[in-house]
Amino acid sequence: MERFANPRLIDVFGSDFTQDDVEFAIPRLKEDIPLYVDPFLLWNSHKAEYKALHERLLDFFQLLSYRVRTRDTNRAAQLLAGCEEQRAMGLGYASGTKRGSNLGPKLIGDIIRSHALVPQLNIGELRHIEELQLVIPGIAEDRISDTACSILKDYFIDFTATQARELDIPIRPFRLGNVYDSVRQVWVPALRAFLPFNPMDDSPILLVPLDLLRHLPWINYPDYYKTTYAPHVLLADTRRKQVAKATVLAYNARNYVEVEHYVDDKEKTGSLCHPDSLFKPLWSRALF
Repeated sequence: MERFANPRLIDVFGSDFTQDDVEFAIPRLKEDIPLYVDPFLLWNSHKAEYKALHERLLDFFQLLSYRVRTRDTNRAAQLLAGCEEQRAMGLGYASGTKRGSNLGPKLIGDIIRSHALVPQLNIGELRHIEELQLVIPGIAEDRISDTACSILKDYFIDFTATQARELDIPIRPFRLGNVYDSVRQVWVPALRAFLPFNPMDDSPILLVPLDLLRHLPWINYPDYYKTTYAPHVLLADTRRKQVAKATVLAYNARNYVEVEHYVDDKEKTGSLCHPDSLFKPLWSRALF
């Protein structure tokens, strides 16, 4: 392992497969892979299994909306508190580490307040959980990915166990905290699963399908600002001046129809949405 500055799982276990041979991102052992799970790729997929996973995400937030609407805020907060960052997945932009932060009480409170105040969220009309980026401060691509992966963690556990078994990746038994039971609509302790592990610290590893990964979700704040907010809301002579994100999000909460129009456009152009490569191409400039 000392031969590698940033070792991957296959570098330490001597696996006989490469990244081109598998359908998941081979994890790094010291730091995150700079990509996130984009839920839009579930919605946009031709795979029935992926579409069903997207419906599970929406069902979770419809339950949240119901609890907020019926003023059961304690149980709404408990529901959101189960959404923890999945460090075993090793996704994000942390440099030199695989550590990060979890969903906290303040953000949970902001999500609940938004569901109480925005009519479309209150009645459960959320179509994509990525829309939350556009109304709630503190939510960006990392939070969207973390939330989706938390709610769907049982899928990633099963996927990982299957891949490890088929590829003879060394495994150990783990219980990965809680998983969301979509039938009972509660968080329950995860069952024991045999998963790959990081030999540097013996921590569990969850594998992530390549066809779910992007640098930015298809529905994202910078794109919304450029294509919808600036041309539709700002006067022509003020568009070059960047409006503070907090101001934009507050506007969106009062005028959620703008978010809905943006989402309509992103769905219509969904055929252009593809997973991002693990590696950025290296461009060389000819010397004359």
